[in-house]
Amino acid sequence: MDSLGQVWVSGDQGLCRLKDGQARLWTTTNGLPVLPGAGSAEAGNGGAWVGGRLGLTRVEDAGTRTYTTADGLAHNHVRSLFRAPDGALWLGGRGLPRYRAGRFVAIRETD
Repeated sequence: MDSLGQVWVSGDQGLCRLKDGQARLWTTTNGLPVLPGAGSAEAGNGGAWVGGRLGLTRVEDAGTRTYTTADGLAHNHVRSLFRAPDGALWLGGRGLPRYRAGRFVAIRETD
């Protein structure tokens, strides 16, 4: 359950949000580039982040936006997500990218 009382569930059919007794489903036919493969994390403002093999997608009522290597991701295959208490979003996959304040920073072994 997120901070607004919504429940987000990702699975084989897509990403589903339960809010006020109503369900809404996002799939590859209405905004997701691929079906979720990494779960989801709260994005704030009633939205969610979902990862997959084609990048990181922010899902909101107003629409979706997918971030890829063109936006600064180290790699497009996002395997896991963790929303830290400070608001940063950590991504598992190749490397350990962090998304905070509108930009990606790659944490590498040398760091």
